[in-house]
Amino acid sequence: MFKGSRVPVGLVLGFLRQGDTLEALKQDYPFLTPELIELARVYEALHPQRGRPRTLARQFPAWQVEHKAIRPGAHA
Repeated sequence: MFKGSRVPVGLVLGFLRQGDTLEALKQDYPFLTPELIELARVYEALHPQRGRPRTLARQFPAWQVEHKAIRPGAHA
């Protein structure tokens, strides 16, 4: 979280990774400055998210993920 706000660092950095500009983000989050963005990048590098990585289906909902199953007796 950015200090004094309820905005997660990862959310803002995710928007930037997707191609949003700082000017576009400042419309929604006026407190953001280039210095805060740089500090957020440093923070994320030093404190990566913990836990199990998300599946591709959750990361990219537009993708079609096919599930394959092995059926007994189907292999030769």
